[in-house]
Amino acid sequence: MARTISRRMSYADKIANAESNVDKLPKWAQEYVTSLKRRAVSAERELAEAKAGPEDSNVFRVWGLRPDDQPIGKNCSIRFQMDDGRGNGITVRILSDGSLNVNGDERFTIMPTSSNDIRIRLEH
Repeated sequence: MARTISRRMSYADKIANAESNVDKLPKWAQEYVTSLKRRAVSAERELAEAKAGPEDSNVFRVWGLRPDDQPIGKNCSIRFQMDDGRGNGITVRILSDGSLNVNGDERFTIMPTSSNDIRIRLEH
């Protein structure tokens, strides 16, 4: 009795199999798959460019606790739009002397929460 060895398909085998299956689809579906591939390549390129950011960046978008923060630019301003229904916000920037400048559309309250953390709330 012959025993067949079953092996799991590798990722490369799955891709090759999928490519051969695309050729069996109707022409309109093949064109759609091709357009999706182009869009995916374009989106991956744009994402890589966006994550790279300027080399001399000193402002970064923080992605939670992940170590790969996204550089945004040198001494640029960041605006935080508040969810107050009126479009108010707070703008934060690094000044030439290295200090942080915080500017609100309305008066705001600064609430220290620890020795290295504060909360800022716009007053209405």
